[in-house]
Amino acid sequence: LAENRLKDATLAAPFSGRLATLNVHVNDTVSPATPAGTLVDVSRFHLEVAIDETEIARIAVGQPAQVTLDAFPDAPVAGTVSRIDLLGTSAQGIVDYTVTIALEGTSLELRPLMTAAIEVLVETRTNVIVVPNRALRRDSDGKYVEVVRGGALVRVGVETGISNDENTEIVSGLSEGEAVVVNRPREGLLSASPFGGMR
Repeated sequence: LAENRLKDATLAAPFSGRLATLNVHVNDTVSPATPAGTLVDVSRFHLEVAIDETEIARIAVGQPAQVTLDAFPDAPVAGTVSRIDLLGTSAQGIVDYTVTIALEGTSLELRPLMTAAIEVLVETRTNVIVVPNRALRRDSDGKYVEVVRGGALVRVGVETGISNDENTEIVSGLSEGEAVVVNRPREGLLSASPFGGMR
């Protein structure tokens, strides 16, 4: 009876892809809940990343992203934010939201479950002054940088804008081309000149 019922049966894939695993074989005993195998759509890939609640307000669907896979560190892949989960997850008092990054086409041999570092472009500026983050300092009067002027180091208060892991935008306080101190040794830098303007 079972053979007659299955004689004209057709097993159809729900989408085009590659059969990654096959779980049933001839003469296996199976039940209706037994998965026949795992079908993978290799025509497109996406990544999921957990973003902290303090940063999630800056993320929006459609923002461009750059993805650097651990397997291909020298070949970044372009992507786009395609989904932001409405509900977050809380672990040890930290709330994260899952953000999905859809990857663009690439010639790389991508595989499921690969890990990667993701940079999302949340804001851009053009024709602005930037300084390395290491040049920025802060005291009770606010943010400042040390600038070489007239052979002396001068403390210059600055107003900052957007920043990334390497540089920070300077909204006011500096002019293009000024020499700022990134790392200053305790002694020896311009030791023959007075340290003007420092507090």
